[in-house]
Amino acid sequence: MAVLPVCQDCCQIVTVNKNGKIETHSPEPYGERACNASGLLTGRVRDIVVSSALRAHAVRRSRPTTSWGPVRKSGSLPRMPEADLDAMPAPKWLPQLKAGALASVTLPAAGWLGVWLPGYAKPTQAYRVEALTQRNVTSTWSARMECWTVNNQHFLSVANALMRRNEQILVGREYNPREKCTSSCKAARGPLCTCSCHAKHHGGGRWMAGWCVAEEFGTVVDGSRWHWMITGKA
Repeated sequence: MAVLPVCQDCCQIVTVNKNGKIETHSPEPYGERACNASGLLTGRVRDIVVSSALRAHAVRRSRPTTSWGPVRKSGSLPRMPEADLDAMPAPKWLPQLKAGALASVTLPAAGWLGVWLPGYAKPTQAYRVEALTQRNVTSTWSARMECWTVNNQHFLSVANALMRRNEQILVGREYNPREKCTSSCKAARGPLCTCSCHAKHHGGGRWMAGWCVAEEFGTVVDGSRWHWMITGKA
C-alpha cells in the first residue's frame, strides 16, 4: 500500500513542491481549467492509502500536470489531449441521457453503493471514488454493477461531493413497487429506502435538503425497478 496526496477541492492526485504548495493541476483529466487549490499550501490536501497498482497508474496520469507550467492570466492551462484514452465506459445498465453522460451514484436494494465517473480510467475512478467519501475507505470492484462500490453509508457524502463538482449528477435507486410507504418510513432517518415512495417521504425527505431535481424517470433492469433523478444543488 502507498500514500498519495489528494486535493480536497477536486479529488485529483496532486504534486506538492518543496515549498509545501500544491502544483498547478486541473479538476478534470487533462483539462484546461486550473483548480482553485493550485498554488496554495498543503492545508487543502489530504492523504489517501492506495494499492501499489493504483499508485503506479496515478503517477503515470499525474505526469502531464507537472509540465503544464504556470497558469495563464485567464486562469486556463495549456491544451492537453481531450480525453483519457483508457476511460472506462458507462455501465451498460445505466440509462443513456440525451444531455450526455453524468457522474452517477446508484443505490441497489442489496449490496453496496455504485459510483461511475465519466472520462476516467478504471484505476483512476477507484481512488477518486474513495476520495469522495471523505473517509479512509477502500472501494470494491463490482462485476455485476460494472463500477466501483463503497458502503451505502457513504451515499450522501459521495452524492453531495459530486454535486459540488458538477452542475448535475444522476442518482439511481432500486425500489419495490409493492412496498407501501408507511409511517415507519416517514419517521425514519437517513436516505436508505426501497419502498414505493422512492425515498421522497423517507424521514420527511430531509435527506434531500438543498437538492434541485431537474428530471425523474424509471427503468427496469433485469426485472428490478429503478427510480432515477437528474439533480444538482439548489
